[in-house]
Amino acid sequence: MQRLYPPGDVISLDRVGAIPGLSGLAADERAVWVTSRGGVVPRWAEGTLWRIDPTTGRVTSSILLEHASAGIALGPQAVWIVSIEGHVLRVDPDAGRVTWTIALGLYPPNVSGTIVAGAGGVWVATLAR
Repeated sequence: MQRLYPPGDVISLDRVGAIPGLSGLAADERAVWVTSRGGVVPRWAEGTLWRIDPTTGRVTSSILLEHASAGIALGPQAVWIVSIEGHVLRVDPDAGRVTWTIALGLYPPNVSGTIVAGAGGVWVATLAR
């Protein structure tokens, strides 16, 4: 993972750290949120949500996820994750835990990995059937 600084016309990159199986990235003023997939059988279906201090680049916490992530979005009071299996997870960033999970009811999952929070809801892009 790298941090990009665009001071004027000069762009510099800082290597912040390596997260194995990185699958998503979102940031706000408080933290950089990174999702990763388990990557090896039988743990390929699991994932981790990492919280990184944007000033130091250090991991400050991690949460084991029961579903491997396909995308991540930040809302005002939650981190939202869409899984490769077609689940949406709500994570309370202050409590550091998943507060609920809902299945999108898609089979096969057909999730593109795009998730956004805003405009009165959480939006997930699904692939056409």
